[in-house]
Amino acid sequence: MGLVILVLGTPGVGKTTLAKQLSNELQVMHVELTDLVENTGYFIGYDVFRDAMIIEEDEIMHYLESLAKSGRSFCYSGVELFLDPTCVNFIFILHCNGQELRKRLRSRGYDPQKIEENVQAENLGIVEGWIRDYYPSNKIFSVDTTFKTPRETFLEAMNIIMEQGFKVS
Repeated sequence: MGLVILVLGTPGVGKTTLAKQLSNELQVMHVELTDLVENTGYFIGYDVFRDAMIIEEDEIMHYLESLAKSGRSFCYSGVELFLDPTCVNFIFILHCNGQELRKRLRSRGYDPQKIEENVQAENLGIVEGWIRDYYPSNKIFSVDTTFKTPRETFLEAMNIIMEQGFKVS
């Protein structure tokens, strides 16, 4: 089995940035949910209210589990997915305080209602709660990105990976 890392959290916390950096450093494939859905057609339609694609979650999970079971290493970034826990080595849940998250999402042009929905989800720890209910705690690592540069977040994640005994070449 290859190295499989999931980078999860609400929009704007730095998932894609961290996943790209980890993928480059560890020389593994980066799988970003939006790109995967667009390239594979794993979507049902579009939710106009949430301004988001409606994805074929089961198909995406099957695809990622197949990659993992075939020995492919990858770093996934996107919404929470519930893969077979034996297929996953590390899960990084990124966090950001509400005030900073609002700034980040405003700068991306998010609708005010969508900003508040995401800030509330972050404040309530929705993503982390779902992940902790499903995956073993020894695979889950929370990282606060609020006042960190992308480089600092990356170094923290790499330190965690190395502390868990994974050898980085």
